[in-house]
Amino acid sequence: MATRMFFYPGPDAGLYAIFRNSTTGTVWTGTVMAAWSDAAIGTYDVPLSFVGGDAYTLTVPTTLPTGQNYTASVYVPSTPGTPAITDTKLPDEWEFRWNGSTAEEAPEPGEAAGDYVDQAYMELVRGEKNIREWSNKDNSSDTTDTAAVQAAIDQAEALINAELKGNYVMPIELGEDATGTLILKGWAETLASTQLYMARGLQDDNAVGDKLRAERDAVMEQIARYVGDSAASSFDFEAVEVHVPYAPLVVY
Repeated sequence: MATRMFFYPGPDAGLYAIFRNSTTGTVWTGTVMAAWSDAAIGTYDVPLSFVGGDAYTLTVPTTLPTGQNYTASVYVPSTPGTPAITDTKLPDEWEFRWNGSTAEEAPEPGEAAGDYVDQAYMELVRGEKNIREWSNKDNSSDTTDTAAVQAAIDQAEALINAELKGNYVMPIELGEDATGTLILKGWAETLASTQLYMARGLQDDNAVGDKLRAERDAVMEQIARYVGDSAASSFDFEAVEVHVPYAPLVVY
């Protein structure tokens, strides 16, 4: 689970939260993401837990779709237990990316992001300056080309999914395996950063290129351990169901 504290003075006021997709604006109904409807607000509320004083905790619903960015807005109901569109919203909001078990820091608006990795993590690992330079293929800008970073992330994750789809149900629900989520994140970062660098045409022998190629090759070797009927390693993600052909028994 993932929780965050909110504060509102006075006794328990029955605070509740509404979770919206930060990109599409769709709202969590308790079972699915849907377009907003004033008439359905009673299905959107997620109660906060009053913990004493002026403190409350909000827990992310575990069934919230993974790999998406969310905004949790907290409201003070006029009538506790009965949400209304006229309720007062607290100024403090929670922006996060949900992986099924952890509420990660959401990417900044305009930054590249995928299901497994985002631009911020690539910058954390490689350095913001490197990602900025590698994304500018013709060195004509001093800002990061987010479209190039996004393309690299998309290609990296497509490669991972293509390799794993024979063993795991797609799309992978990251929250099912915390350790596996970290492994996928590391793979995606390495493959995306390598793709970003190599796309600049710097594929000659050099220290950076050699290092990245070696990391990429190591990742592909690791991925191979999770692929096939006799995979040496496995994740706890939902596995593809194997259907064994039925052969009739013949008695002689």
